[in-house]
Amino acid sequence: MMPSRTRFVVVTVLAYAIGASVWILVSDSVMALLLDPETMTRFAKIKGLAFVTVTAALLGMAMFRIPARGMNTDGAPHISSLSSTVGGMVKGMRLRNYLVRLILLSGAPLLALAVVLGALTIRDREAESEAQAESIVRDVMAEIDQKLSSRLGALGMLANSPLLDEPALWPQFYRLAQEFKAGFGSHVILAETGDPMRMVMNTREPLGTPLPPLPRPQGRAAAPEALATGKPVVGDSFMGPVSKSPLIAIAVPAVRAGAATRHIVLTTIETGQFQQHLDRLRLPAGWSLAVRDGRGSTIASRGRGGDDVADGRNHLSAPSSVAGWTVALTIPRDVRNAPAIAASILLGLGLLLAGGGSVLGGLWASRTIDRQISSLADGEENAAAPTIAEIVRVRQRLDLAAEQIRDNQERFARLFEAVPVALGFSTFDGRILARNRHFDSVFSRTATELATIDDWWRQSYPDPEYREQAKASWSERLAQAIAERGPIAPAEVWIVCGDGRRRLFEVSGIAVDDGALAIFVDVTERRQAEEALRHRAEEMELLLHQVSDSEEKFRLLAENAIDVIFWADPQQRLRYLSPACRHVFGRAVEDFLADPNLMTAIIHPDDRDAYVRHLAEADNHVGEMEFRVVHPDGAIHWVAHRCWPVHAADGAHLGRHGINHDITDRKQAGVALREGEERFRQLFEHAPIALSTSDRDGRIALMNSSFINLFGYTPAEMQTVEDWRRLVLVDPQQREFESLDRANNWKGESGHSSSMEFHEQTVRCRDGSTKTVLLSRRNLGADMLLVVVDVTERKSIEANLMARNEDLRRFNSAMVGREIDILAMKKTINALSAELGRAPPYPLSFLQDEHGRPTS
Repeated sequence: MMPSRTRFVVVTVLAYAIGASVWILVSDSVMALLLDPETMTRFAKIKGLAFVTVTAALLGMAMFRIPARGMNTDGAPHISSLSSTVGGMVKGMRLRNYLVRLILLSGAPLLALAVVLGALTIRDREAESEAQAESIVRDVMAEIDQKLSSRLGALGMLANSPLLDEPALWPQFYRLAQEFKAGFGSHVILAETGDPMRMVMNTREPLGTPLPPLPRPQGRAAAPEALATGKPVVGDSFMGPVSKSPLIAIAVPAVRAGAATRHIVLTTIETGQFQQHLDRLRLPAGWSLAVRDGRGSTIASRGRGGDDVADGRNHLSAPSSVAGWTVALTIPRDVRNAPAIAASILLGLGLLLAGGGSVLGGLWASRTIDRQISSLADGEENAAAPTIAEIVRVRQRLDLAAEQIRDNQERFARLFEAVPVALGFSTFDGRILARNRHFDSVFSRTATELATIDDWWRQSYPDPEYREQAKASWSERLAQAIAERGPIAPAEVWIVCGDGRRRLFEVSGIAVDDGALAIFVDVTERRQAEEALRHRAEEMELLLHQVSDSEEKFRLLAENAIDVIFWADPQQRLRYLSPACRHVFGRAVEDFLADPNLMTAIIHPDDRDAYVRHLAEADNHVGEMEFRVVHPDGAIHWVAHRCWPVHAADGAHLGRHGINHDITDRKQAGVALREGEERFRQLFEHAPIALSTSDRDGRIALMNSSFINLFGYTPAEMQTVEDWRRLVLVDPQQREFESLDRANNWKGESGHSSSMEFHEQTVRCRDGSTKTVLLSRRNLGADMLLVVVDVTERKSIEANLMARNEDLRRFNSAMVGREIDILAMKKTINALSAELGRAPPYPLSFLQDEHGRPTS
């Protein structure tokens, strides 16, 4: 059993150790106000262990110095002895004083430690200030990059739009640009490449308004650099020629495979948008922030000293990942040192008020911090709102960023659904996140059927071998786009749709950070048409080869052609004309051979100068023009003329040959069409084209007989516009486009244009036949006029005429070469006959000039 003296010492030491431990816990609460959690954890264990060890050892040594006299045999002291001993201790040094000195002695290292920790606190405060500055610079730059990236992505979709390749579709492209402007608040510019670059479209101005050339600012100009690199570029600030305000330009080239870049799509952002963003940002007092472009010019700034970095200032900057911009933050020295000075003062006050005040303050502070942390960590609606400025600022910034992200996502979703091509977005981990309505319409597959990329590959490419080839091609093009930070190169692949159809698509896309946007353009009909033209060309080549074997067969074709085939020598004298000249020009072949100036004389006086200039230039290149000729009876006929230079095998110029085609009927048909449009209101009921009117509710009020005869349906069957769309429009996409076109016409002012815009559509009649028509609408105020022109036969005739002209051109090319060879043989035979003293068997007087000398 432990002796009583020893037991007394052990109990005393344990009691003091427990009390010291409680004091350490209280001091830790005070230190939590000055230290970050990581530093406090690192020093707390060392401090506690050292304090308990030192104080317990000193107290033990003091207690073991109590005299052993006055003890019983079992070691327990007598009351008298204990009293005298205690009295002796009081006379020397009371235990309370001894413990006070011991605590003071033990507190000396803690005081030194507090000084060291104070220095560490000042350093940590400075590090925290730098971290906050870096966070602000990084967050501002990230938000600017996100704003620029979203516009670059949307501009890339506009630049890849097929509407850009056809000027006739630019009004639709202009509407898409207006939707971009409505979504992002930035105007869109379409410019032609060249020097200088000419603006052809600007959403600031109505379509067709003359626009100045693009300005070329100093520094990094977006449009020239995008044209040079073929990639999207964000340029430096410049003064806008239209808005007369500082702007930032973003340019995306309209790159087309196998063709030179002809257009650049740009958008401009007013620098005031970035200034507004900086004005909304909460900065510590005295800090300044500036956004600068590639040449160092300030785009936007906040606070004093934002435009310079002088001595005595702490300067931090961050570069942009999508532009040559930087965000710079400047902290003056006095502002930077203020937290350190404040921390030093607080540390001194804390050391002076150590003791009871520090304990109470530590408890209060610990409870306060716990509540603040709990309110931030819980995130519940009924939790107490945080009052710490940093926590409130972070929460506000996160809420603002979330709201902006939601707005951008809504704008992108509207643009995503409105694009008239199939779009699908998938992540790199194989999930299909988004697809537009055109995607569902084209591929006829539901979201359940195509939930992942593996589902897409398996269902759209049922042939395993072809599927692996398509996968490899897509992966290679995607990797290249990611490496070059550009669009995914287009490629053509065969895809099986949900209804079993196998269609040819041109697949391209855009790679982003977390996935890829795939763009599908159906080119099946285009490839079929190209294949048909190729077969037609092969057939014509075979026919030409067969015809060239027999001069008589070729002459038979030429003599019976409805177009004039001619050959003129370098002196512009006609050497050959086909008999069709009597039909086209109203004169015989002999008249033109006898009079070299007859061709120029019969041309209408208003077109004669243009024809003379054409002859002067025709020896160098292929020429085309239209002119009028006057027949002997005074009738005026329109002629389409095409000619090209001819050279011998040795390169000698032999003149030119070509084709003249009578286009009088086509010209007259065009005039009749224009006159019919002018007399529309007076001749509605008797018009030769289909006409109808409808009110705003879609009820068809009137339709003429041509409208009824064209489609074959009675007025009772077509009481509304929706009935008409359902009966005659074959493709659902056509019905959707027609509905949108009608709605857009209602939005415009009545009679806003003197001309009407026609759209070509394929319609289905009651008898099951399909026809090609031109559709146009006119807003008449209370009613909407629908004009339908049947161009089925005209389309067929034009296609036949183009094919016939191409045939005749090939015939003429072959005939002229054969004719030259025959003339050379005849000259040789005449020369041999002359040497034998015989008369020339072939008359070649037409190859001699008026003096009897041979011509070249």
